[in-house]
Amino acid sequence: MGKRVRQYFIIGNVDSRKYGIDVRGIDGFDGAERDVTTVSIPGRNGSLTIDNGGYKDVSYKYECIMCNRDSAIDFDTEFASFRDAVLSLQGANVEIHDSYHPSEYVIGRVDGVLSPNVTEDWQGAKYAKFDVKITRKPQRYIQTTAGQYDHVTLKAGAAETITNPTHQTAYPAISISGTGQLCVGDCYVTVNTNHSGIILNCETQEATGVNGENYNGYITLDTGGFPTLKPGNTKVIVPSSMSLVLISTKFWRL
Repeated sequence: MGKRVRQYFIIGNVDSRKYGIDVRGIDGFDGAERDVTTVSIPGRNGSLTIDNGGYKDVSYKYECIMCNRDSAIDFDTEFASFRDAVLSLQGANVEIHDSYHPSEYVIGRVDGVLSPNVTEDWQGAKYAKFDVKITRKPQRYIQTTAGQYDHVTLKAGAAETITNPTHQTAYPAISISGTGQLCVGDCYVTVNTNHSGIILNCETQEATGVNGENYNGYITLDTGGFPTLKPGNTKVIVPSSMSLVLISTKFWRL
């Protein structure tokens, strides 16, 4: 029988492998539930269902074990260091990757690290079982097997068709060098001023600089909205005045 592959997770910049943690299971990584409101009306059979137009967050947990049998780690110090690293995220939503789902990642937060249930065997080796609780956004973002997000790089004057293989409309992040009018499907955006690069975050609907500066005043939404990548094909046309356009597609599924 071959050696069991050690499973792992990466929450933000916290990698379970760094702390000697072995992830033994994942519980509750289900598809997202539609967000609906059910209203009972007196005198009416059945109930009225109101679709709120989105999906609910998903809660799950990683089932973990830490042991100092096979290494010279200081058990108490390592667990305290891991817990401190996770709690330093302060409940922020961060990228979460794990070896159970190598082709996708999610955005979520740590809800808690249960106190470890520590046991010691007859040789003095310590074992601790504990859970890491996560609440994530409903989207499962697709990534390549190399671990990089799917992206498309276009140079000045390029015209290319991007294919969204999912059933969901994607809201890309678009990095632009140069000025002019960018066409993404039926959406046109004009970059009027560009000092050191502009990023269009189509999900949050804002334009920023590479360091997060507010550049909303540097663009014009000619068709009234930010670009999207609908299921199927979207044509992208880059003007000759833009030297480089990098589109992080952010394709996702439920």
